[in-house]
Order: sequence, then structure tokens, then C-alpha cells
Amino acid sequence: MNRPKVKTEVSEALVSKNPICFEELKTQCTFCGAKFKVVYMFQSENNTERVYYCPECSEEYSVQAAAPIVENAVELISLRMDGRSTLLHSER
Repeated sequence: MNRPKVKTEVSEALVSKNPICFEELKTQCTFCGAKFKVVYMFQSENNTERVYYCPECSEEYSVQAAAPIVENAVELISLRMDGRSTLLHSER
């Protein structure tokens, strides 16, 4: 299969001008106290607000990222600390 060389060079040029990197953010939920991290793609340009949720209580957070944050990119570090086990943020 012969791919046009021009398209390959253009896409490589775009990536080199605006490289994608992966960032890791560790945080503690302000509602339940759980600690978790989120891994997301970041570029120097083309970032928009992306939503992710606390894995313990579903509290909503956001970060500037180049692509949507998938569920498995959010990893629980330590359990919630508010003494609750079933109450989700959406139920309060």
C-alpha cells in the first residue's frame, strides 16, 4: 500500500509543532476525601475542558485536556474518608 508522502510529512510536522504529552494529576475529592489520580493527554494548543469523576462518589471535576478522559484513566489511590459507603454525590 502506497501512502502519499506529503500527508505523512504534514502530520509529522503538525505533531512536532504541537506535541502530545501525557499528564498525571493526583487529587483528593472535596466531597468524600478519596484520593485518586487521572491521566490525560495535553497539548500546548487544542485543549478544552474535559470532565472526569471521583471513582468513589462521582463528584465532577474538570481539566484542560486534548482528548476526552476515559473511565479507566481515573485510578483510585485510597478509599473515601467520610464514613459513607453507598451515598454518591448525585444522591445528596
